[in-house]
Amino acid sequence: MPVGAGSGEFVWHTFFAEKSLVDVYLYTEKLLKSSQFRGQGGDLMSASFSRLPAAGGNAYQGKVVYEPDFVDETSFGDSGGTEGFIECTSLSFNYNIMGIVTISFTIVHDTPGLKTRTRLDSYGGQTFIGFVTNADVTPIPNTVGWYESHVTLMATTAGSGGISFGGG
Repeated sequence: MPVGAGSGEFVWHTFFAEKSLVDVYLYTEKLLKSSQFRGQGGDLMSASFSRLPAAGGNAYQGKVVYEPDFVDETSFGDSGGTEGFIECTSLSFNYNIMGIVTISFTIVHDTPGLKTRTRLDSYGGQTFIGFVTNADVTPIPNTVGWYESHVTLMATTAGSGGISFGGG
């Protein structure tokens, strides 16, 4: 976050990244207990479910958000933490029918010049490897010596894993 440094200038100051685990339920017949939430001693932050009328009976779909972990931003989810860090809220993953992923993200860094990544490790349990299709760098307004590299990466996942929806 930008913090005032006097004379209308700002420096970039950060306090670690928040890494949240979210479970998505496509079908469940059980809902959660109130005691499972953080306010009552549990580890859940929030949840939302909707009834599936087509399934009949007590069938629901929804998502559960767990208590976050705070991690060092300079090494989270990228190769080469010394080149800046990926600003977590900037991440966007879009898959096409062939499984090719277009990933957009912003790298915040304190050295001039364009910074990019062709490999992203440990996002959603996956490693993504690809090539940069678009990139630009701009100084962060009202800061001293801080820059943003906006990157679009076309990639595929490396190895196995991921969500299984059954059916083959």
